[in-house]
Amino acid sequence: LMQAAKAGPSAADVCKLLVLASADVRPRHAGNGKTALDMGDKVTAKAIREARDQRAILQAEQDAAAKKLMADGAVHLARRSQASSAGVAQGSGGGRGARGSAQGARLLALAKAGS
Repeated sequence: LMQAAKAGPSAADVCKLLVLASADVRPRHAGNGKTALDMGDKVTAKAIREARDQRAILQAEQDAAAKKLMADGAVHLARRSQASSAGVAQGSGGGRGARGSAQGARLLALAKAGS
């Protein structure tokens, strides 16, 4: 990112892509102590800042979507567990019945025969 920032305004798009691909803007150069924002001109620095802000928004959206998926999955598992528990309590073997048990036994026998 620092090398691209030093290239001038023509590298603004490259800097933007690097930042969107998770390049870190904060590290300082070992020799001069400057960050990529300090090394670039106004056009490049603006592109880096805009990409950094865009990446933060995208990351927040991804985090929110992941939390929603986790919550939806937890609700689904809880409902499934409740339904399974209700089936066992009623004596139905978890809702499978005799037919499901026979199919399971056949599948197990086929799996053993194939190995």
